[in-house]
Amino acid sequence: MFPLLTLSISFGAVAVVMAQQTTNLTTAIQGIPQLSNVTDLVLTDPCALEEYSTLETVTAFLGNDDAFVKFEKTPEGPLLANRTLTHQALNYAIVNGLYRINDFTDVPTFLHTHLADAAFSQVSGGQVLKVARNTKSNALTISSGQGAVSNVILPNQRFNGGIIHVLDTLLSVPQALPIVGAALQLQSLVQLSAVSFASTPVTALYDITVFAPPFDSTVTSSNAEEYWGRYVVKGVSYSTDLTKRTTLTTIGGEILQVTHQNGVVSVNGVKVTQTDVLLANGVAHVLAGPVPKPN
Repeated sequence: MFPLLTLSISFGAVAVVMAQQTTNLTTAIQGIPQLSNVTDLVLTDPCALEEYSTLETVTAFLGNDDAFVKFEKTPEGPLLANRTLTHQALNYAIVNGLYRINDFTDVPTFLHTHLADAAFSQVSGGQVLKVARNTKSNALTISSGQGAVSNVILPNQRFNGGIIHVLDTLLSVPQALPIVGAALQLQSLVQLSAVSFASTPVTALYDITVFAPPFDSTVTSSNAEEYWGRYVVKGVSYSTDLTKRTTLTTIGGEILQVTHQNGVVSVNGVKVTQTDVLLANGVAHVLAGPVPKPN
């Protein structure tokens, strides 16, 4: 599991003024004391330094220094020393366009980021972040890989090239199926990661949607392609897409009926218990049980 760099911004008026007066993202984060960890990463990464210094009309979702401290205490903490991964994380923090907190609603928005490395983004248009605002509390949350959720603690920090939103938790770069399955204890995803369709490994497919049933111990190498062909769809359908569609066709040619009732999404009558598990090559939705075989 790999998180995105996040940074915490001070609530001091001086920091706000400095951020608003700067001309690019690099100088903006340098002017905010509690963004020191991200600043260090950018200044010691020549490619990131060039990119952050020239970005225009972008929104950055950056976490605070405390988020780094929390992450360093996790088993994945040593990943912060991997400069290849931290560079990808810096890319994952950036989306094109200017997004203020009031531009979001209770209905999630999926924003394509600058993360385009094929190891983490086999998704057309770049890997995504899921952003939603509770319109009652005005709280803005960012969902990233491995089910990570970050809260915006200081929104709408303007600089000449865009907007910074400061987070309390590091974003997590979406990973491949076996890593996501292990991290979230979804053994069916681990099982799926070993499957190939027409000799192409599922992990090599771009833009897929997986409807993940509970783990089935009866699935073997001889029937795995047929079994999982009923649960994998070519094309990415996030939760907001599922509310607009009534049918999807799987890789195996089966028609999935998508229904909506009282805010609950079901697939062929089986309840979806968790939506929008971001994958390196698409998205997974967790099912409460297996989808019945067609007659």
